[in-house]
Amino acid sequence: MKIRDLVKRLEDIETSLDKKEDKENSNAVGELIEDIIEFDIKAEREIRREIKKFIDKEIEHRVVEEAIHSGSIAQA
Repeated sequence: MKIRDLVKRLEDIETSLDKKEDKENSNAVGELIEDIIEFDIKAEREIRREIKKFIDKEIEHRVVEEAIHSGSIAQA
């Protein structure tokens, strides 16, 4: 299940609780939704950071490899 689907289901529950005037549980579900979204945003940032590190290392490796093959730098 995707985060988006989970949040949608929780929003439906929150709306249902609002209609029943169950403010306490509605607020709890609302806070849970906010926590899930915040967690997802943080996780996405971390994934992007890791991908950037990987890409940077891969580019560096390929540049050095190409330089060795072209004779720009000598092999150690």
